[in-house]
Amino acid sequence: MKFRSAVALIVIAMSVSMGGVARLHAHHSMVMYDQQKNVTIGGIVKRIEFKNPHSMFTITVTDTQGSEVDWTLESQPLATLTSYGWAESTMKLGDKVTAIGYPARNGKPAMLVRAIQLPDGRTIKT
Repeated sequence: MKFRSAVALIVIAMSVSMGGVARLHAHHSMVMYDQQKNVTIGGIVKRIEFKNPHSMFTITVTDTQGSEVDWTLESQPLATLTSYGWAESTMKLGDKVTAIGYPARNGKPAMLVRAIQLPDGRTIKT
């Protein structure tokens, strides 16, 4: 009986520790962004997702040929954005904004956004 209890405790302990490892690996790194380069883009807010683990925004940018391109902007979690002064009403769909951040290494229209200049002229960290 003691042997079964010991085995059960070991199995439970392994399951808990493996679950913790899985959660750690579920949060991805930021190596897909080139943090040696800064880009600045301006566009119209199309989507706002205040969520964890990362908030996401989409802005529609008009490129040099006049075509519209949707850029995905990855940001910080809700608690961090709130500490920077963000609220769900800070930015609205249709707002014209400027985003500053690190571009995607693969050339796709995506960035790890570091700050956004809002229509009222304020620049707020992300």
